[in-house]
Amino acid sequence: MTHLKKVQQLVEGFVGADPDRRNAVFGYLSDQPEAGVPAALECLFGTKDTLTVEYVAQYLALVPGRREAKTRVAETLRQEPNLAPSASWLVPWLPDELVSGFIADYMEAPDERRQLADVLYEIGVYFPEKLRPFTRRIDDDYVQRALFAGGPDSMADGFLSIWRNSGELRPLIAMALMRTERAVHNLMEVRDGLDDARQWETLLELSGRLPGDGGKAGSFPAFMGFVGESGASRHVVGGATHGVVPLCPDCEFPATSLLRLSAADLPYSLNADPEFFWFACDCQEAESLTVGTGPDEVRAYDAPQGTADPESRISPGVLSLLLEEHPNQVGVSLRASPGSSQHQVGGLPRWVEPDRHPVCPECEQAMPYLATIDSGKTPYGDMEFDGILYCFWCDGCRVSSTQVQY
Repeated sequence: MTHLKKVQQLVEGFVGADPDRRNAVFGYLSDQPEAGVPAALECLFGTKDTLTVEYVAQYLALVPGRREAKTRVAETLRQEPNLAPSASWLVPWLPDELVSGFIADYMEAPDERRQLADVLYEIGVYFPEKLRPFTRRIDDDYVQRALFAGGPDSMADGFLSIWRNSGELRPLIAMALMRTERAVHNLMEVRDGLDDARQWETLLELSGRLPGDGGKAGSFPAFMGFVGESGASRHVVGGATHGVVPLCPDCEFPATSLLRLSAADLPYSLNADPEFFWFACDCQEAESLTVGTGPDEVRAYDAPQGTADPESRISPGVLSLLLEEHPNQVGVSLRASPGSSQHQVGGLPRWVEPDRHPVCPECEQAMPYLATIDSGKTPYGDMEFDGILYCFWCDGCRVSSTQVQY
């Protein structure tokens, strides 16, 4: 049986059960040689069934690299109006000329804009600078917000003027999401004009600076994260947890390791391997978990403690996190969508709702952002938690803090 026939059987075998169908397709492809890429290509080049193409393109987007193969797929999908929306999953890997081609298709064919809306949205996420020359011709308000990232000084000054005339917070949020020096400069000017000091500090962190010493709110460069098989990298997702760990404040089920990063494999001059924890139960009572990660102990600051469960996981197994440099090093100005956003290491957080960075309980300084783990799909099944987990790290104090947004 060919890979295409097998995948089509899986797609047709589930009625009204999208996650089950998707996970069946992903599970089959992930078991194939070379991370399932040749099998995925056979499917994508061999059918015009929109549902099959959509699931297989989603799978291919979970595999890092393979830029040439993804470009060939996107070029093929571009020629079929009904299939072109699935090319949105492959946007991060597309060469400049193909990105420009999709933009031209959108601009030149008003009747097909709805079909290309998802592609244009992803181009805004990863390549906002390529869309900016067409600002006045883009009639999608959400895509317009993608263009805040790295915008010109005139945009920052425009947001400042709107705030001065209206007193509303929204233009200041938009300005902070530009993450430019002019945006930070303008935020300094409004500090005394806001009644709530914490509000201003939130805006400053959103712009990429920390209150106090004005240090960077994140580490650079930023990387996209991809869940891979165990041992594929030294960054571990869902590793075994032993000894004393935090307990859920509601049901007292032990927390487990969410992510352990290898400092030696990151370009951030970290002195210790950051490790982040989260609760493996379904209570959803906790909003954050701050942990001291000494060499011989794990110390919870805001939760009870107890014995770990070595078998507990919030990922579909002990896996790895593979990193690939993010095409957008400014930062994404669109809000994240839990379950369909990307894992990330470095850069700045893409919030569901703008929020504060946690404060380290040891040095009492705002903690820099380090990583995001989304609850969405992996080649091996869904992550076993809801929402998006944001990971912050104080390297000097060896303290990690994990915050959730839904």
